[in-house]
Amino acid sequence: MPSPRPLFLAALLSVALLSCSSNRGPQPPKPGTPGFFWLAAQASYKKGDFAAAAKNLSNVARSDNENKAAAKLMLIAIHSGQAQGDMEWVATLDAGVKVARTRQLEFRRQISAARSAAHQNAMQFGEEGHTFMGAISENEVTLSCGIPNIAPDAPAELEKLEKGSLPQPSEVDQIHNQVLNRGVLLSLVRLTGAGGVEQAKAAFAAGPVKLSRQQFQMYLAGEFVSVAELYTSKKLDMSGRLKVMCDEAIEALASVPPSPERAKLEKRIAGLMKKTPKT
Repeated sequence: MPSPRPLFLAALLSVALLSCSSNRGPQPPKPGTPGFFWLAAQASYKKGDFAAAAKNLSNVARSDNENKAAAKLMLIAIHSGQAQGDMEWVATLDAGVKVARTRQLEFRRQISAARSAAHQNAMQFGEEGHTFMGAISENEVTLSCGIPNIAPDAPAELEKLEKGSLPQPSEVDQIHNQVLNRGVLLSLVRLTGAGGVEQAKAAFAAGPVKLSRQQFQMYLAGEFVSVAELYTSKKLDMSGRLKVMCDEAIEALASVPPSPERAKLEKRIAGLMKKTPKT
C-alpha cells in the first residue's frame, strides 16, 4: 500500500499552485500593443520626458482603443507647448546673438534648429487639433493626465543668454529642455482651464478633470492663435501657415457662445489676418 505522505504532498502542491495563479492579478500589456505604449507614455510623461511620451502616445492614437482620445488630447497639449517653448527659446537666442562677441555661429545654429523644431511641432499640433475637433461627439472631454512636477518659472540662465553669453553645449541642451518643458506645462494648465499650476494640480487631485465641449474649443482656438503668431514675418515668416492656423481658430470658435474671452481671441485673429497677403 503506497504511503499517504506523497499523495498529501502532491495535493498540497496543487493547492499552492492554484492559489498562486489566482493571486497573480491582471497580466501587463504585451509589447507593441496600445496598452503597452500607453503605460510607457504615462511613465515618460510623469518624468517630464515629453519627446518619449509623444512618441508612445502617437502609437496609442493610431488605432481604436480605450485610450485613443486621451492620447490625442495629451499630444495636442504637448506639441502646442513645445512649439511655443521653442519660439521662446528662439527669441532668447535672437536677443543674445545681437550682442554676443563670440560664438555667433553657434547662436545661429541653435536658432535655426529651434525654428525648424517649432514648425514641426506646430504642424503636428495643427493636424491633431483639426482631427480631434472634427471627431468630438460628446458634450464634454475628460482629462486624466495630471500635471507633471515641472518648474513653472523660466530658467534663470535665460538672462545670461540674452546678454550674449552661450554656455557649453551640454548646459545649453539642459536649459533648452527646461524651456520646452515649461511650454508644455503652461499648455496643460491652459487646457485644464485653471488659473495657474497649483490650481491645475488641485483640480486633478479631486480626480479626472472634465471640460465642456465649449471650454475645450476655447482652449483649442487660443492655441491655434498662439501657434499662428509663430508664422508672422518677424518669426517663421510663413503667411500661408499663419492663415491656416487662423482659419482653424475661427472654426474652433464657431460653436462657442459670445463672451469677453471669445471677443479677445477674435480681435487677435483679425490682427493676424491683416498680416497675410490679399488674394
